Amino acid sequence: MRADQLSRQWKLVRLLSGPRGRTLRQLVAELGVVKRTVQRDMDALEAGGFPLISEQRNGTVFWRFMDGFCAEQMVALTVDELMALYFSRGLLRPMQGTAVHEAIDTALSKIGAARRGTLAELWTERRGASRPRSHAWGR
Repeated sequence: MRADQLSRQWKLVRLLSGPRGRTLRQLVAELGVVKRTVQRDMDALEAGGFPLISEQRNGTVFWRFMDGFCAEQMVALTVDELMALYFSRGLLRPMQGTAVHEAIDTALSKIGAARRGTLAELWTERRGASRPRSHAWGR
């Protein structure tokens, strides 16, 4: 299933983001798949532009991303972009229980914490600011 593949590849990105790297054997164990699946996923990441490198230490090959690469960089978002993210969360319900669904929940929580309030509160503030004023017609 496509959602399983995406979830697994996102977990792989997080595993390879560490400074020490991982061996193929470690990745197989941590992802719960066969060696060939990990190799295909790493090929897909490389084809997608992820700077994956291998280095040999004590006769063992370790895989990781190049120094300086950060898969989780800070990005400035507008209020409208934040709202789009918040409301698109429902589209990911079929992926509930996967690393991708967990990641979007975590990301939205971090965004809410960074702005000192939840995105739902931001939406309420925004909606209230743009709500048309009621008029006493007929008085």
